[in-house]
Amino acid sequence: MKIIFLCGSLEEGRDGVGDYTRTLASAMAKSGHSILCVALNDPYISQKVCHVNLHFTNFTSIPSAIRYSNVSTWSSKIDSLNNLTKIFQPDWVSLQYVPYSFSRFGIPIRFIFNLVKLKATWKWHIMFHELWRSGHENIKAFIISLLQKILVKSFAMFLQSSIVHTSIDHYVSLLRGINISASILPIHSNISVPQKRVPDKINSLRWIFIFFGSFDSKWQSEPLFKYIDEARESAGISECIFWRVGRSSLLGNYIWTQISCAEARLRYPAFRFIEHGEQSEASVSRLLLKASFGISMAPLQWIGKSGSVAAMIAHGLPVIVPTYSVSIEAPPLESIFFWKNMLSIDPLLPARLQKAAKFSLFNSVDQTASLLASSLSLK
Repeated sequence: MKIIFLCGSLEEGRDGVGDYTRTLASAMAKSGHSILCVALNDPYISQKVCHVNLHFTNFTSIPSAIRYSNVSTWSSKIDSLNNLTKIFQPDWVSLQYVPYSFSRFGIPIRFIFNLVKLKATWKWHIMFHELWRSGHENIKAFIISLLQKILVKSFAMFLQSSIVHTSIDHYVSLLRGINISASILPIHSNISVPQKRVPDKINSLRWIFIFFGSFDSKWQSEPLFKYIDEARESAGISECIFWRVGRSSLLGNYIWTQISCAEARLRYPAFRFIEHGEQSEASVSRLLLKASFGISMAPLQWIGKSGSVAAMIAHGLPVIVPTYSVSIEAPPLESIFFWKNMLSIDPLLPARLQKAAKFSLFNSVDQTASLLASSLSLK
């Protein structure tokens, strides 16, 4: 198959959906498909058009890529894309949709109106990574949410997409509410797993817990720390180390300061807290392999769309997840393909921690690529 992947940015390590697109495109190319990646609104390049090749560790194929700057006009970018498609002659164009990738205000009206001008002789695939914000905060948020919802519906109508995917059941339900039929395509890890590597066993004297991913204001360190300390004492573990890995944000810095404060250290003298900060992909992979457990702050509805959770799972880590949700309707855990790797924060957690073992490593991107190729080949 010949596929063009469309996304907002392809700057490595700066855009989650861009990283997702790059790794998925590379895995598809490795499987023998002809791939072209196109970033349509890239804020990380100064020139109007940038031609690059994408190289990935552990991947043999190198897809081509074209990046258009966010300072270029939409009409010029879509005209250029139209010429590209005439040359490339794709079977499919896969749009990796996030509203804020194509508009800094999250309302990509110009993008949509220009996109429908394309003289399409191919089939459309849409992957909805994000839909619309909740809109409950204030009247401005409500208006933005309404416009985003209208634009999502417009995409499916104007593009006449043959296949629509999203990452979680919650989004499938929301799309069904506006008469869009979607199925789940699992989010894969953007952090490559070393080939021919056997996962380290959980240390019998020291546990390492790793925070890798976004921080959530609803998340509380208690009773998690109490459960971990209880399990530590029962298992005879001398020390628990908590690593924070990833780019800092104001919210993340605040929460990390709270959970690693002097009071927490006094209450739990066997705990140590280490800030690793932003790391290269190879360094993140090494830290994930050394860790004993992952910790996610994502609410249950969002677990399946978390690339950081997918990375921890791909590196063999059991992942501790909160039990709170963002809505009354909680997702069935069985719909998350790695649900057996998750440990809920509840009174049974101490016993589960003592019995936990690491899982086999796997390149989840190969699974995602295979599922996508199967879906596209059926149409």
